[in-house]
Amino acid sequence: MKLVITGALGHIGSRIIRDLPSIFPGIDILMIDDLSTQRYCSLFNLPTQTTYKFIQGDLLKLDLKSLFSGVSVVIHLAAITNATNSFDNQEQVEYVNFTTSFRVADACAATGAKMFFISSTSVYGTQKHQVDENCSPDELNPQSPYAATKLKEEAMIKKKVAEESLHGVILRLGTIFGTSPGMRFHTAINKFCWQAIMGIPITVWKTAYEQKRP
Repeated sequence: MKLVITGALGHIGSRIIRDLPSIFPGIDILMIDDLSTQRYCSLFNLPTQTTYKFIQGDLLKLDLKSLFSGVSVVIHLAAITNATNSFDNQEQVEYVNFTTSFRVADACAATGAKMFFISSTSVYGTQKHQVDENCSPDELNPQSPYAATKLKEEAMIKKKVAEESLHGVILRLGTIFGTSPGMRFHTAINKFCWQAIMGIPITVWKTAYEQKRP
């Protein structure tokens, strides 16, 4: 079995590429990353029982249909991920994230590869009551360009599943935390841990004092 992981060197990807071989022995893993965050260390000390191939490239330019030929599953992680900073570079986030997801979905539909799209619970926004993935679109309240774009990407994928030959699954991840070779520290839990260890006051937004999220 052959898998493709986009954004393979990031916080989540760098952990997945190490964990998958123990779950699916003998798989071939194609890692795609543009190295824009320079996480070279994510390529070090990979498990030896799996065949890895790494492509440094831009998903906006790569021939994805050719790369996905013969692939069973594509895990699409690649994205501009800092929700807070997305207010300052909204156009870039919207264009890059949506267009890359569209191209990945299109290539998966054309080649028969199954697509796992990594979305975010950020699409729910601030809510007065408990919500889950079964809530209606009207109940969703994304509060950043990053989250709003995730919602658009979800809609695009659902349309391709309904109208084309795409086999896709959408995963709305909660707040990620923990160590990985490509870990980042602007996620809430990792940032809290870093500040606590360094003796720095923990940063909590005033608007979030009474909020809870996964």
